[in-house]
Amino acid sequence: GELSGGDGKSGSKVSDIIEQAKVQTEIKISNPNPLCAGATQYKNPSPSSFSDLGEKTLGVVGLSFQTPGTLLNSMVSWDESGLLDVAGERLLILNDPHPGEVALGLDYGFRVVQPKDIPNVKKNPKYDNVVTIGAAFYYAMELMTTDYVIFLEKDFMADVTMEREKFMKEILAGMELLEEGAWIIRMRSRSQQGCDSFKNCGKAANWGATVGRERRKNHWSFYCENYMNLPNAENMIAQCVEEPEYRCHTSFDTNWSLNAVMVKRSTMLEDKPKGGGAVFGGGAGMSLAEFGLSTFDDQAGFEGRMVSEDWGQYKIPVCISVEGIFYHAEVDG
Repeated sequence: GELSGGDGKSGSKVSDIIEQAKVQTEIKISNPNPLCAGATQYKNPSPSSFSDLGEKTLGVVGLSFQTPGTLLNSMVSWDESGLLDVAGERLLILNDPHPGEVALGLDYGFRVVQPKDIPNVKKNPKYDNVVTIGAAFYYAMELMTTDYVIFLEKDFMADVTMEREKFMKEILAGMELLEEGAWIIRMRSRSQQGCDSFKNCGKAANWGATVGRERRKNHWSFYCENYMNLPNAENMIAQCVEEPEYRCHTSFDTNWSLNAVMVKRSTMLEDKPKGGGAVFGGGAGMSLAEFGLSTFDDQAGFEGRMVSEDWGQYKIPVCISVEGIFYHAEVDG
C-alpha cells in the first residue's frame, strides 16, 4: 500500500502474504503433539481462523548502531525478498545514528526513531543516545501497532535466493504456530550452522541435565536430520509443519536469542511466563518485553539475565523454521 508521511505504515495485511504464498487454505499443522500448540500450558484456546488471519497485520522492526553498510545490505534484501511489500508497518530504531542510516530508513519507507525521540526512554547509561537490545525490543513492541512483528538486527538479511512463494509460506506457517500458542518463531537460515553462535548439530548438548540453563545448547541438535533419535525426543521436539518444515520445542532446551525472530506483539507485552516454580522476573512477574526493558543498563543483559533467571524452567514454546529465511551478514561491524 501507499506509505503515508513518515509513520512507516502501509495498508498491507496478512491477506497479501496469503496471496503471495499462493495458498487457498491454512498450512496444515500436521502433528497432534502438544509442543505444536503452545506446549500445553501456553495453548491458545481460540486461535484465529484462516479467514481472520488474513485481516491481521505484520510489522518489521530493524535495529542498527552506526553500521550503514550492513544496514544497506540488509535493507536491499528485505526489499528484494518482498518482506517490505507485505509489512503493514516498518520501524527502524537507530542508536546514535550515522546520517546514512537515517536516509536509508526514510528511503525504504520506515518510521525512523532514535532513543532520544522516545518519551521517558531508559537509555544505556554508557551512551547519550543508545538503548540496549532488551530496551529496544520493549520499545519496538510498544511503538508498533501490528499483530505480528519480525524483529531484525541490522545484520540479518533476507534470503533473496528463495522463491517469493516459499518465503511467504515460511512467514505464514510461523504465524499459524504463533496463533496456536508459540511465543517465539526463529527464522535464521540453517545453512549457517557452524558459524559464530549457531553451532553444528549435536554440539555441546546436555540431555541429562535437569536445569534449563545447563540444557541451553541442546536446540542446535533440533536442526539435525536424525533429531527423532535424540534421547526422549518425542517429549522435547516435534515436527509440526511438513511444508515448509517447522519444529517446535520449549525454552527448556535453548538459550534466549533475538536473532531473526517473529513474535505476536500482544504476547510479548502482556503475557507472563508461568510455572517454573518461581515468579518470572520477580515481584508481580514480567512479560518478556518488560524483562527486556529491565536490562536497559547492559547490552548483553537480556541474554545473560535470561540465563540467570533460568527462562528454561518456564518451558516457553519456541518454534524453528528448519530451513530459515534470514542470514547473518556483516559489512561494517
